[in-house]
Amino acid sequence: MNILFLDDDPARIEQFTSMFPTAVVATMAGDCMHLLRTRKWDYVFLDHDLDGQVFVDPSETNTGSEVVRYLCSPLMLSRKDYVGTVVVHSMNHMQVGNMCSNLVDAGYVARLAAFGSDRFHLLARG
Repeated sequence: MNILFLDDDPARIEQFTSMFPTAVVATMAGDCMHLLRTRKWDYVFLDHDLDGQVFVDPSETNTGSEVVRYLCSPLMLSRKDYVGTVVVHSMNHMQVGNMCSNLVDAGYVARLAAFGSDRFHLLARG
């Protein structure tokens, strides 16, 4: 299973990769966007706030929202079958709904689950 995990928190990265040792981790939005082009992904997990920041404005470029904008771009929409389920796991309650809505509107399968919640673990286990 190909899993891409975007998060900048070392503790969450360690916890996630202990569950999924083969997961590919990106800590920056740009790296995640590059990786999205490299292969098919069964699951893509997105955090919103990156670079040690909290409640970041969604117009910033190093955010999960930037990755969502990229996924909704014509280039990626033409390759939508390269992305399976997108799980938005950010605790930024102001942006998670927008991220999921934009993904669903673009035709992706998107789910919302706070990192560490029961729902997150169920989605992470497929």
